Amino acid sequence: MEGKGEYQSCTSWGCNTYSALPVNSIVNNVTLDGGSSKLTSSDETYSVTEDDIVDINTMDSIGIDTYIGGDNNSSGYYFDYENGVDGGDIIVKSREIYSIPSNINDVLDGSGTSEDPYLITNINDWRNMTVFSSLSSKHYIITNDLNFENKKYYMFGTKYNPISELAIEGSAKTISNININASILSNIAMLGEITNSTVYGINLNNINVVGFANVGSLVGKLNGGTVKEISLESANLRGTGITGGDVGSIIGTNNGGTVDNILVKSVNIEAPYYIYLIGR
Repeated sequence: MEGKGEYQSCTSWGCNTYSALPVNSIVNNVTLDGGSSKLTSSDETYSVTEDDIVDINTMDSIGIDTYIGGDNNSSGYYFDYENGVDGGDIIVKSREIYSIPSNINDVLDGSGTSEDPYLITNINDWRNMTVFSSLSSKHYIITNDLNFENKKYYMFGTKYNPISELAIEGSAKTISNININASILSNIAMLGEITNSTVYGINLNNINVVGFANVGSLVGKLNGGTVKEISLESANLRGTGITGGDVGSIIGTNNGGTVDNILVKSVNIEAPYYIYLIGR
């Protein structure tokens, strides 16, 4: 799943083996030996595919500071697509030039209660919602169809920015044309990992997800909570894990959650192990 290369430097005195970065690499929390180029801690060096390295969800799920979750390390810099949901290269951005909202009430209408939920009216609202993954006990409602065709999708609930105790109500709207490529990582879906939350009333169409394990169209890993009243039509889901690459049409792995009233049509799954509706 994770990969690094090695190279040897040989003289008449013998050979030394050094770590070397693969052609496509994402590096997180790595130090160098005495100011040299020799990696001393490369446990978080990832060899990734061409598709992975251009997907912001891969970077955030590794722990790179991205727009998702906000400027986590408060450095004033973060990674994002050059043009937000309109894509472009992934670059380093400065908060002074490309601001990240610091207060959810500045970017979403509503107050986040069940009586007055935060309104998700377009794909930029969805993107802004992902900044505030640390908020709990909030209620969101999708008020319009969200079409991500030729747009970049931002996962809600990545490994380093998980979500818990939320309600996401779909209002029978349709979320469509999502593409996520994170082939070396687990808990990959529209909602990566969610805990004690409720997601309901959503139509999904044309959802394409690649992950290592715990891969689903809607939820990668469900820890408690409820998923209900979900319709899925047309999805391509792939788990790259050699063993245990759990992939499910709706949920990759269900860890004590309740799943009820689900309709699934025209789903293609590629994985070494899966159950049709829920991976495990």
